[in-house]
Amino acid sequence: MVNISSQTTVDIILEQVIQDRYIQEDQQLLQYRFNDIRSRMSKWETMQDSYICFCQNNNLQPDQIGLEISHAVKKLMLEILQEGDRDAPESASIGNYSSYILRQNSRVRNLLLLLRQFYSQLEWLSASYSQAIIPRFFDLRKQTGDIVNYDRWESFLIADMEEELRELYQLDDAWSLLLTSSGMAAYATIHNFITRYLYGGDNILIPVPVYHEAEALLSGIPDVNLISLGTTDPDEIVAMINKRTKVIVLTSMTNNEAARFVDLETTLEKISQTVQDDQEIFVVVDGTMCGGLIRPEKMLPQSSSIKLLYFESGNKYQQIEDTGMKGIVIVPSDLSADFKLIRQRIGAILYDQIAACLPCALSYQEFSLRMRRFSDNALHISQKINSDPSLQSFCTINYPLHPNHPDYQYARRYSQEQIGGVVTFSFHNGEVYDIKKLNNFIQHLIDECQAKRLPFCKGDSYGFSFPRIHVGGSKTSKPYLRLSVGNRSLAEVDILTTCLIKSLRELKLSLNSAAPSVPT
Repeated sequence: MVNISSQTTVDIILEQVIQDRYIQEDQQLLQYRFNDIRSRMSKWETMQDSYICFCQNNNLQPDQIGLEISHAVKKLMLEILQEGDRDAPESASIGNYSSYILRQNSRVRNLLLLLRQFYSQLEWLSASYSQAIIPRFFDLRKQTGDIVNYDRWESFLIADMEEELRELYQLDDAWSLLLTSSGMAAYATIHNFITRYLYGGDNILIPVPVYHEAEALLSGIPDVNLISLGTTDPDEIVAMINKRTKVIVLTSMTNNEAARFVDLETTLEKISQTVQDDQEIFVVVDGTMCGGLIRPEKMLPQSSSIKLLYFESGNKYQQIEDTGMKGIVIVPSDLSADFKLIRQRIGAILYDQIAACLPCALSYQEFSLRMRRFSDNALHISQKINSDPSLQSFCTINYPLHPNHPDYQYARRYSQEQIGGVVTFSFHNGEVYDIKKLNNFIQHLIDECQAKRLPFCKGDSYGFSFPRIHVGGSKTSKPYLRLSVGNRSLAEVDILTTCLIKSLRELKLSLNSAAPSVPT
């Protein structure tokens, strides 16, 4: 029998080992970002030199004010990079370590914003092809006439980023990737495409809830039947496919209180087996909640006749800190020209001045490491709170990799980094589902984190480095709590978990004390 004190010592040692691993990973993740920023600075400096040389050779007057500003920006960036190299935690305490990471992430964010200034100071949204006296371009490639020099149409910078993301997702020539200005712009591009193939009486299957704005667009299509199934079971999904089925909308993990998980691999396989060769059917997949590491195009059987249309919001997990938005669309290559034309005509493209401040050069190694950190933290918080005896009758944390989740048997077939880092709260007392009560709970939690000097915030969106909480829910559904756990170290997440448990107990106590007494 293990002595309790001995077991406690083992747990402390194990947690320290994990914390040490996290600290090493933090340095690796920061190095990836600083290296990317330095690399882009060097690349754009070379472009600037070429720009100056071109102007001299063609009797043009370079934008001297723009050059002075970009030189000042470069000097400031170098100072920030040097500060980052010198910086270190003041002591071994978790508070000091957390403060150090906060400073470094702030440097990365501000360096990205300065990169945008450095790149776009001389660039024009509608660059000239040729000119007299005053140059109205920066990227020399725009002088070749190979593209339309109008950012809403196309851009060399966006094409470069699309190629980088193709490498991250390991796409072959059968698939085309396009960048848009946001996740919703990505869906809108797909929506515009599929409506061209819909006729009165066609069915759109929605097995689990989709993002509420996408649902609003779907519900606005006239004379089409939206069939909400409320199931993640692959057999139940394919059982509803018939000759009138034209579109199936799948999301790997729902963005609602239930946080349901769909086994995309099995579902796509069964859909492919069910759909007849002569039936035209589109499967739309939203990969946002899982960060894009579940790749549905790799799951399609070679003989499949369905058309897979994928999208995600790239300003979630691919962000480091909040510098800009982007959306990602992946479609079969034979549809690429159609989708580029739609993106152009509805103005959905990602614009250069935003692209210039987004994290780039994301390798699979960096991204999967970062995503695993999110998943580790989400599972850690879920296990701690769901196993707390004082809270088991009060609330449940929903996360697909926790054994109590209804779709655990599906989620466990996937690698941990593919499941994301968002958890939701379900309360057994219906009185909790009140905006005022939930906001009061959040403020209490913020106060607890503030007292322990732990970075934490209330705010929409997710996938950023530090944890944030949000009251979710559309106008037609009850409010719920969604927590993005962040990718911070185990010791910091332990402090957050302690704050969560204390705040949840306080919420439970406040409801009990407010309950009317029962007369004897």
